[in-house]
Amino acid sequence: MPDPQNGHAVILKDLTKRFGSFTAVNKLRVDAIFEKSLEAKNIAYTRFTASPTILNNILWQGMAEGDTAFYHGYYSFFDAEPRIDSFTVIPKNHHLLAGMEGSYAATVSFSHNDASTTTPFSFNVAGTATTVTGSGSGDGSGGGGGCAAGSSSSLVGLLFLFLLGVAAVTRRRNARA
Repeated sequence: MPDPQNGHAVILKDLTKRFGSFTAVNKLRVDAIFEKSLEAKNIAYTRFTASPTILNNILWQGMAEGDTAFYHGYYSFFDAEPRIDSFTVIPKNHHLLAGMEGSYAATVSFSHNDASTTTPFSFNVAGTATTVTGSGSGDGSGGGGGCAAGSSSSLVGLLFLFLLGVAAVTRRRNARA
């Protein structure tokens, strides 16, 4: 009598191969549709990508990068015409970076010493910034430079990395015990 579990594995393997092949063929088709739609809308772009939305192969999304904006659109195989009718324009807002030119550097180091019981962890953050080029307004609206690790979001990220390190070391110690 044939093994039913092995039969299921064969069926699953066959379905996976077919889905992968179907996705590869659809990718070529969707790329062509996105390119034609961008050209039809006179959108100049330097690069683009298209991918299926999560857990399906029917609805696809694409993102194209232009000089001043990103263009995002959706295409479904159920659409009446093979084209993207509208793109969402997402401005790059380069003007928000004006006055922020300069060089920034940050170093984060984390170390662990199993032999030490008083200070088993070492966590250091250091950062530097060169003088910012550009005209600062002096009203606190930017252009002040500073350490990249000095912002609250960076500190939250560093704290998260530190906690991940502590969790990994704790897990490793518990695995040894």
